[in-house]
Amino acid sequence: MTLPCSIADLIPQKGKMSLNQTLIKAKFDDSESSAVITQENIFLDNQWQLSNSVLIEYINQLTAAVFGYQARQGGMIVQKGLFVGLQDAEFFDPVYLGDMLTLRGFTIEEISHVSFIQGIVERDGQKIAQLTTKLYQTENLTELSGITNQVPDSAGPAEIHQEGQNLPLYLVSNMHIQLYSSILEIHIGKDNIFFTIACPPDFEAFDGHFPGNPILPGVVLLEIATVGLEILLEKTISLKSIKKMKISGMVLPGQVIAIEININQNQDSGCLFTAMVKGKDGKELSRFNGSCGKHE
Repeated sequence: MTLPCSIADLIPQKGKMSLNQTLIKAKFDDSESSAVITQENIFLDNQWQLSNSVLIEYINQLTAAVFGYQARQGGMIVQKGLFVGLQDAEFFDPVYLGDMLTLRGFTIEEISHVSFIQGIVERDGQKIAQLTTKLYQTENLTELSGITNQVPDSAGPAEIHQEGQNLPLYLVSNMHIQLYSSILEIHIGKDNIFFTIACPPDFEAFDGHFPGNPILPGVVLLEIATVGLEILLEKTISLKSIKKMKISGMVLPGQVIAIEININQNQDSGCLFTAMVKGKDGKELSRFNGSCGKHE
């Protein structure tokens, strides 16, 4: 296999969660790819703007492609990696349908099978996002199966929201409509919101992540938080930054999870927030804080 090449056969993500990229450099300390945002991307909204959170997944899949390429070159089996957290991420400008992106990744540290990857996303030579993501490399398929082959919590007999009925106008993407329609219960305060949600097995983001062992992509937790913020603020918003994201558990199809979001500072230009995700048993699955602003 020679460079440049498609990452499709190098990464474990398939279907709708396989983000098309062309691998240009495949070194752990200096990787690079290019990507064109196409209409098939499930993170596009109805104004053809791309969700900022998926830029994290682009860097994750670039890193997975480097692992895949190096394994192919060495005649080894490619193992799956799991997104387990984010030190920080900043988003400077929106991305739209048709944009051509340059993505760069640099492994800056490795601790106990966890790689810390600094990622930079550019368009026309201008930086539009930068982040530091954390990926855990599973040692074998048995380990991955042990993580994912669990019995999910029941989502209950009915949902409180039905797609197509009384949908708020601030929901401007199919993904956010699907997530809103999967909410089971909700409690809204002045500066906080609590809700439970269960993504059904046919939810788009389970498609190809991973085949045979579906897991909710970690970046979708950010999408769920975005929906919660939009409900609380009653307007369309975009994430502007994320800090100290920790993912300590997987979310499976049909699994009930609870999200609590607190706004710490709310201004016309945006707000600061903290978010906590727990399982039905109260176990923490993820936590993060960040900022959001007006959807451009």
